[in-house]
Amino acid sequence: MITAEAFFKTKKCRVFSNGEVKDITISDILEFIKLHVEQALKTASENGQAKYDNVFEVYVSEVDKDSILNSYPLTNIK
Repeated sequence: MITAEAFFKTKKCRVFSNGEVKDITISDILEFIKLHVEQALKTASENGQAKYDNVFEVYVSEVDKDSILNSYPLTNIK
């Protein structure tokens, strides 16, 4: 996953040695956040686990990856 420093350098922002970033726009910040939310949801969908029911000794259900990937719309990031 891309770091904030690498991302903002691709946007032609000035990134200083102390980590300070200049000349970024709110749309740049939102784009970076969306990248990380997408990656977090993808990782959750890949690492999700089904619950085990000890009473009936069966797995309750499979993980529905699409339900995780679509659980938080990127349009909520404003």
